[in-house]
Amino acid sequence: MGKGVTRAKNVTRWCWTQVSLCPDSLLKGHEGGRFTVKRMRFGSTEILAIHIALVLLALAAGETGAAFEGITADSRTAGMGDCLSASSSGARSLAPLPPSRFSGTVSFSYCAPFGVEELAEKSVVCSVPFRRKVLAVGLVERGESLYEERILSVSASGRPLARVSVSICLGLYSVSVSRLHKKRFVGLSGGARVRPIGSLEACAGVDNFVASRSERALPQTLLFGLLIMPASDVTVSAEMRKSAEGSSCLHFGVELVAEGGVCLRCGLETEPVQLAAGLGLELGPVSLETASSFHPVLGRTDVLTLTWRGKEGCR
Repeated sequence: MGKGVTRAKNVTRWCWTQVSLCPDSLLKGHEGGRFTVKRMRFGSTEILAIHIALVLLALAAGETGAAFEGITADSRTAGMGDCLSASSSGARSLAPLPPSRFSGTVSFSYCAPFGVEELAEKSVVCSVPFRRKVLAVGLVERGESLYEERILSVSASGRPLARVSVSICLGLYSVSVSRLHKKRFVGLSGGARVRPIGSLEACAGVDNFVASRSERALPQTLLFGLLIMPASDVTVSAEMRKSAEGSSCLHFGVELVAEGGVCLRCGLETEPVQLAAGLGLELGPVSLETASSFHPVLGRTDVLTLTWRGKEGCR
């Protein structure tokens, strides 16, 4: 695989994992460090429409001879919430919430054989908080894939919402488990990405975050993104996010790659306006990244992420 394609994969996954931004919807109930979150969920029709759109994108890519890059789910390893990303992911901010009743999320996606090689994928992920316990189940059945890799990522963020996250990606899917300052919670997310033309990438996905002590699930979010590399060392991405409560926001980001595997990343989010910047260093399969995000209410959050990447791909 060429250098440009490999770099695009790296950027798709890691360019905005460092950009941690708390959605405005979670700040509406902010008083004295506490949050109140309303019950907000997407209907099954909206989620089904997303999966159908992803399959159509994959089929279009196969017909034009482009390689379907695979379905992926990456944890948002940075700070307190939404990140700018051209790839689906999920780590949302969480504050102390009441004991739960019952809440769950089930996701199913399927991609039929197409194009260059056969690719058959089924996935079921379920997150069920009950009382003070969390149950997370994942089931994956996969055929021969065009894109296989193994990723282990450990991330730690500082106050005001200190958190430690661990993300594991095997093949096309990943699951992240996080601990937020004496509270436990599990985050699951999923999506897909394709490269239909040259260095242009398109992605879509669903983010969902469920707390072990939450009476209601936090907002699910649909995301659609585009990423393009105008030069081998420059990447620009844009992403639109729509939460279950109906609010929308835009994310913009730029990555600059220098010699020696050093990457400079910066991002901007609207509603409210927030900034984030990060610096990463890649040494073979291992990368170390640090970043800071700036929120108008919650202030600054620093994040440190260590990542190990396995197989790049089988093409």
